[in-house]
Amino acid sequence: MHLCPSPEPASLALFFTRGMSLQGWKAVGMLERELALYRWYLAHGRRVVLVTYGNGEDIRLGAKAIPGAQVCCNEYNMDLDTYAKAIPRLHGAVLRDLDVFKTNQVPGAGEALAASRVLGKPLLVRCGYLPSYIMGRRHGQASKEKREALSLETEVFRQAEHVVVTTREMAVDVLRRVPHVRVTVVPNYVAPEFFPPRETMFEFDCCFVGRLHPEKNVLALLDAVRETPWRVLVVGDGELRDEVASRVDAMGERIRWELRVCHSQLPARMNQARLFILPSLYEGHPKTLMEAMFLGMPVVGADSPGIEPLVRDSGGGWLCGHDARAIHNVLHCALSSPDELRRRGISGQCFARRHFDLESVAALEERVLRDTVNTSHAPVRNKEGYTYG
Repeated sequence: MHLCPSPEPASLALFFTRGMSLQGWKAVGMLERELALYRWYLAHGRRVVLVTYGNGEDIRLGAKAIPGAQVCCNEYNMDLDTYAKAIPRLHGAVLRDLDVFKTNQVPGAGEALAASRVLGKPLLVRCGYLPSYIMGRRHGQASKEKREALSLETEVFRQAEHVVVTTREMAVDVLRRVPHVRVTVVPNYVAPEFFPPRETMFEFDCCFVGRLHPEKNVLALLDAVRETPWRVLVVGDGELRDEVASRVDAMGERIRWELRVCHSQLPARMNQARLFILPSLYEGHPKTLMEAMFLGMPVVGADSPGIEPLVRDSGGGWLCGHDARAIHNVLHCALSSPDELRRRGISGQCFARRHFDLESVAALEERVLRDTVNTSHAPVRNKEGYTYG
């Protein structure tokens, strides 16, 4: 592919995760958070096209949620596979005028790769997590699910002009498998306009926000607080709904469970707790943990991949084990130390605002986008000094 140097790429297409839409983002309460970066691009004079898997309602929702962006979607209500293959043909007239294609996650990157090759555009593959790692943990290291995820990752990483991951650990993993690829660490961002000042009067002792899936380890958390006086806020829904419901019912009014909170309202709800806890068995680059620190909340996190580096590097909280007794002991230690709660909350907030603020993360990604178009440039170095590729 011949790429003409462009010092200022003014336009990009974001390819949504396969099957996802603006309506889907809205339904799970993440529309505002996910669009914040692309509003930043529009405010800085960039053209933005969103390639989604929704129907015509996505166009109407996009006009309200992100004025100025163009939405390309499945207006003809094709089945998923037919639409995915038809994206270059259906939307080629729009996509052909853009400088660079970007994926939101690896699922959906195959469609973005196909479009980039048909239309002759450079591809930036962004992944907030590695599906192969998740599939290995869920289904086993020798499972068909992990093999399929590895195959897709390897294909798109090898052919992309640039790969963006959210942590150093992911970058090392990608380079171990595909040594020649250009990789840059761009962390997840936090949009500060949604984050109020820290509360001084608290309704809850601790707060958990996340999907109610086994890897989030929420049942161990509920067992850890069962015989205590602590008031707990749980926000989330998922496959463990029935098990969570039975435990919450048994504990009475001490536990507040909310299935879903719109992201723009979530920081204010989290802010009502003395600390935030994330006891997951594993994470990628956990946004809720970053957002809790951004608020100034001290955190308790499991000593797990994706969580341990954030808690360690920030000094913003405590690490705990995965079983109920270990979680209980660390919560008791933290909640019994008001001065230490304040100190660690301040430390985590300083770290989060320095590293994850939307303005600095967006500026870093924009440099990566320019580098993706001008592939002869040296690899991008981010402000923490991580350079890969």
